[in-house]
Formats: sequence, structure tokens, C-alpha cells
Amino acid sequence: MRNVAVGFECRDVAARVSDYLEGALPLRERAGVWWHLAGCGHCRRLVRQMRAVTGALGRLAGPLTGQQLEE
Repeated sequence: MRNVAVGFECRDVAARVSDYLEGALPLRERAGVWWHLAGCGHCRRLVRQMRAVTGALGRLAGPLTGQQLEE
């Protein structure tokens, strides 16, 4: 079986991280990202950070007011 991760570099993963986390990538691309993540600590950190940001945004009660933005 051919390694589907061939050619996946950090910039390729960074460009796909949102779709990867949303489960929106085609199977071959998802597998390529997964294999890249298996060997790249930098990109694993990126994915963890994006998950944290997405989770924090999802917990917001609603839109921020002007006063909240100034604080």
C-alpha cells in the first residue's frame, strides 16, 4: 500500500487543520494529515491549540459587547 502521507508538509497540514478537525476532509487527505501528525510534534501542537480555541469559542455565551471587548 502506498503511503498517503507522501508530500504532506507542515504547510499542507496548517492549510487543512480546520477541515481536519471538522471531519470535512476526504479520506485520503485525512489519512495524510494523520500520518504527518504521527511524526510532527509542531503540527500536533497546532492541532491541540486549534481544538482549544474552537472549544473556547463554542463556550461563549453570545456575542461580545463593546464593553467586554475593551476590557
